[in-house]
Amino acid sequence: MKNSKFLLLPAMIALISLTGCKKNEVQTGHDDLGFIPESVTSYQGDIDVLLYIEGQSGEMRDIGNPKRTQSDFFDAALARFGAAAREFRNIAPGVKINVRYTSIANYNDSIMAYISEKGHVPHIMHGTDHVNEMIQKGYATDLTKYKDSELYKSYDDGILNEFNFGGFQGAFPYMIYPMGVFVNTRLFESSQANYGDFDALLADYTFENFVEACENAKNFDANVAALPHMQQDFVSYMAPSINQSYKFDRRVELNNSLVEDLLALEKRLYDTVAYEYIVGNNNSPKPGMDDAEIADWNGNKDFIQNDRYVFNAEMPWNLGLLSLMATEAGKEADFDYLPWPKADEDSENVVGMIAEGLTIGNQCPLDATGTARCVEGGELATDVAAYFTMFLTNDPRSLEARSEIDWLNIDEPVKGVLDLPTVDKNFKFSFQAEDEENAFYLQLRDWLECYSTWWEKESEDDVPDIYNYENIKPGFKQVLEIFYGEDETRRINFYGIPDNLPNAQGGTDDIMKEWMGRYNCNNILISDSTWVSTVRARLSEWEDSINQKIDAVYNYFQECINEYYGEGVYNVLQ
Repeated sequence: MKNSKFLLLPAMIALISLTGCKKNEVQTGHDDLGFIPESVTSYQGDIDVLLYIEGQSGEMRDIGNPKRTQSDFFDAALARFGAAAREFRNIAPGVKINVRYTSIANYNDSIMAYISEKGHVPHIMHGTDHVNEMIQKGYATDLTKYKDSELYKSYDDGILNEFNFGGFQGAFPYMIYPMGVFVNTRLFESSQANYGDFDALLADYTFENFVEACENAKNFDANVAALPHMQQDFVSYMAPSINQSYKFDRRVELNNSLVEDLLALEKRLYDTVAYEYIVGNNNSPKPGMDDAEIADWNGNKDFIQNDRYVFNAEMPWNLGLLSLMATEAGKEADFDYLPWPKADEDSENVVGMIAEGLTIGNQCPLDATGTARCVEGGELATDVAAYFTMFLTNDPRSLEARSEIDWLNIDEPVKGVLDLPTVDKNFKFSFQAEDEENAFYLQLRDWLECYSTWWEKESEDDVPDIYNYENIKPGFKQVLEIFYGEDETRRINFYGIPDNLPNAQGGTDDIMKEWMGRYNCNNILISDSTWVSTVRARLSEWEDSINQKIDAVYNYFQECINEYYGEGVYNVLQ
């Protein structure tokens, strides 16, 4: 059932050699810390990166050229790569990092266009597909060959394993985000006269209490809603038998009393959100909110600046952006970030996880006989791409360079582009003294100091408590404790697991399609009085269908990995 265009890859690569941009004067480098091998520091040539930047398309050759200025880096992704590539030149001066970027909808076509032009996949890809799908297409390199390098060892094993399937390490961690619920605590407390303060909600943070708080918070007469839109993620993450069970047990159970109870609460929650649920048009404000001048495309501003929503469970990747917006508006004290509510008193809070990875392109695909056929120079280019990627994401020198780069966010000057750490909190680099602070804590402190909305600064000399989280906002403290805690089952990277199957039309079908589309069940919308009973009647059928498709998608994954990487090498079914 594979798309035939992907089967052309080995033949195309075999016909065209990998070429680098050679210079007359050979520039060799050296890594004083010993992280980057000499074969990489002495490399002469190009490494091509393909990123997605929504609404943009273009190429920036030699992004690490020191002559580049702030105006060149108009997006955080370009700033990340620009800062790291510039610093990498000090170690490997002959390496030129070229970045192509395209919009999400065009990303896969851009890969095919690159293959047609160059005869091989890009060396580094930040794909719109999940990493498992990049493996299924034969695009990815197994990165376990680098497991003995110090940079590889520096990754948090749990985070690194989010991209490991049956022993195939399909990517290096690039960016990670906790998924939860934003809250305007000032607006919350002003709306809860009959309920209690924010601390009271956190002390007994169940979905039932959350819905009750939302009902108290809704005040359409004052143009205030509890939430902008309905979010199906609430129930999917809260109920242990759905996303959590799919992620860790490869099974889903929908037909149980807990899910039924959560559906009834979800129905109540709908009455508190700003926008109607209308098929094909999810940006129509409800009566009362239509006078608020809210705009679906302007949700961040309506949340941060205009005080239109008490909660917001959309776009967790905006943790940094929303913090900067709150700082600019002088409203840092007003916001916090929470885990998902508990399903009931007997459950635990969880956080979702978005884990984005950088895939290293497969330059040595198998031919029809199962023999690896590398393009000329492909193995060395793969090494360079892998070490640069590890350098970008975890090397302290790169992280320092990224913290200092000047770039533009929607034409506004910004200094530094920081991410939550992917380095293991107990890891100490070999160059560090015994009493020197671990890289994890340095990076977390830098992140919190940059995005200061998520902690409480009591004096000019105050710094975030990155060890005990004592001055971290109470909700975000819980998020960090779960996100970097020992129990990895409470950190659910649902969107990183196999979750769709190819169909006969050449597209894919989402395994959870019926469940995720439950707000329109047999043309009964969540706004209808019979919605809860209609959905409940379908739970058993959906559960059986989903579990059958889970088995099918993993079997399909195994077929693909056997075809592209050899039978019996990796086992994604274990």
